[in-house]
Amino acid sequence: MSDRTVKIGLFVLILLNIIDLVSTIALVSLGMAEEINPLMKYFLDRGVLYFILVKVVAVALATYVFWKFRQRMFTAWAVGVCILGYSILMMHMCNVASGG
Repeated sequence: MSDRTVKIGLFVLILLNIIDLVSTIALVSLGMAEEINPLMKYFLDRGVLYFILVKVVAVALATYVFWKFRQRMFTAWAVGVCILGYSILMMHMCNVASGG
């Protein structure tokens, strides 16, 4: 897999993480949803800044690891699975936000 392909995948992953971060904070603040990840709920319950910090650090660490091992086929698979997971989550959030 080329470095360019990995960069694009990691960019998409970071973008989806930012969308998830903003959407989660907005929907939880409005009482339209709740954080279902117990670890992230713990940090969100302590404050939005803790939630943001942990989420950003976790994705930055994952991005670093993916980039470091970018030449391995497992990395392409792992980035793809993360993007798929975030995409499914985004569809669910759109459904929640629309009242569905």
